[in-house]
Amino acid sequence: MEFQLEQSEKKIGEAIVKTIAFFDLFDYPLTDFELWQYSSINCDIVDIKNILESNILINIVEEKNGFYFIKGRSKIVEVRMKRYNYTDQKFKRAILIARIFKIIPWIKMIAVSNIMGGDNLKDESDIDLFIISENKRIWLTRFFCAGFTKLLGLRPKEGEGKDKICLNFYISERVMDLRGLMLDRAKETEFPIGNSVSNFIDIYFMYWLAGLVPIYD
Repeated sequence: MEFQLEQSEKKIGEAIVKTIAFFDLFDYPLTDFELWQYSSINCDIVDIKNILESNILINIVEEKNGFYFIKGRSKIVEVRMKRYNYTDQKFKRAILIARIFKIIPWIKMIAVSNIMGGDNLKDESDIDLFIISENKRIWLTRFFCAGFTKLLGLRPKEGEGKDKICLNFYISERVMDLRGLMLDRAKETEFPIGNSVSNFIDIYFMYWLAGLVPIYD
């Protein structure tokens, strides 16, 4: 029983480090809840907390103000706090645009995309929208969305992207399975991820999909 417990702790510790390391690429420290939310292993949040509060990861992971990050990377805590304010402003703008777009009868959902972790948009970022349209109405939807943003001067231009609306992803409600967009080897992965028989998954795609934030449905 003791041996099994040690093996379990080791797996949870490895999952924590992998998750922290991935989000470190985006200068994004994580709370214990987010580590549980984004971790690839099946466990309870209390298991995550127990590992974080033990000395198992003391040489790899540090904590500051409730955020966990790779040792020596405490500066990204301040980066995250700044981006929270930027994201809040951009979401207000995105919601305003969604109120305009909802007059287009074929739109089924609008989400903000490319966040990679909540509240993680830079000051200079544009606003990427993910739109689901009614079946057989995707091109009409695209036409009207692009037309509205063009008329309002909200389309991004070269060297001019801050707070602009980037209409970069449309899908039809008839084609909601996005696995075909994953890297080839990842398509063979069985779900849930934690029980996968494959040694490879398109981890960026999985976090991108999980990071979609609906603002109109």
